[in-house]
Amino acid sequence: MKTLNPKLLIALIFFAFWSQSVIAQNFPTVDSRNEWVVDYVDQIVQFKEIRVYSFIGTDTLINGKLYKEMIYRSVSEPGTFKSTNEYYRQDGDKVYLRHDTDEILLADFALSIGDTLNMNYTSSAGSPLVIAARDTINVVDGSQRVQLKYYCANDDNPEIPNEGAWQTMTEGLGTFGNMFTQLQSCSLSDPNYFRYIRCFYENGSLVYKDDDIVDCLISSTSNITQSSVKIYPNPGFDVLNIQSEFDIKSIDFMNLSGQIVQRNSNIDEGNVEISALPVGIYLLKITLDNYEVAFVNFVKM
Repeated sequence: MKTLNPKLLIALIFFAFWSQSVIAQNFPTVDSRNEWVVDYVDQIVQFKEIRVYSFIGTDTLINGKLYKEMIYRSVSEPGTFKSTNEYYRQDGDKVYLRHDTDEILLADFALSIGDTLNMNYTSSAGSPLVIAARDTINVVDGSQRVQLKYYCANDDNPEIPNEGAWQTMTEGLGTFGNMFTQLQSCSLSDPNYFRYIRCFYENGSLVYKDDDIVDCLISSTSNITQSSVKIYPNPGFDVLNIQSEFDIKSIDFMNLSGQIVQRNSNIDEGNVEISALPVGIYLLKITLDNYEVAFVNFVKM
């Protein structure tokens, strides 16, 4: 009987682990190419705005582990990014959040029905999660993603979908109700604010869109395809043409720092003079008389 060459055996073992690692990273959650467009709601001060969340590209070393910092901007301030003071990392199928001195295990997409997930949240007693279902969902870009449905272990009637009992966590996207932190009945999230996902983009491509909203309101050309607005030519030189079934109230040209460098209002027949606009990349904020606001990237040649 032939025996395997030791080097070949080591290579096969390495390949097996490598291939599992690759499969686990098909749809990474903690990635600077990901963008979440959310309705941010603060229930204490009754404040609401649309925000875009993403990760910075560089890593931060905390207690010997590398994390990515989550940042956000308001859609009304495209160039102004702020820190959430939230730090995340991903290890294969597991997604972690750094919170104060705790490292919380938010998700483990290798879990099966009946498995439990202990968040290791020592500063506030919580209940483990129990996986009730493991499904695969189709999203806008045609990909299939694992979705876990779970309830809290201390729930008396987990089979009854009462408020707070059932949650879902989707691979790469998070929890639709509050991105990554709506685990209220398990003592994790702050119940005073919520981040409801409107849309999710990966590397600039739309992956998920909430059926209940009309527009994503993000600085992406894919937003315009769902809007009543079209612009051309792009790139442009002297005149920019804007088409819409509604009258155009105004158009703002914002540079990469978020500054408005040109503003036009009462636009005649959708033609905007841009010959004096410096060459560069701009974010256009187009406001219609039906109060729809569209954002799109534009290149001035």
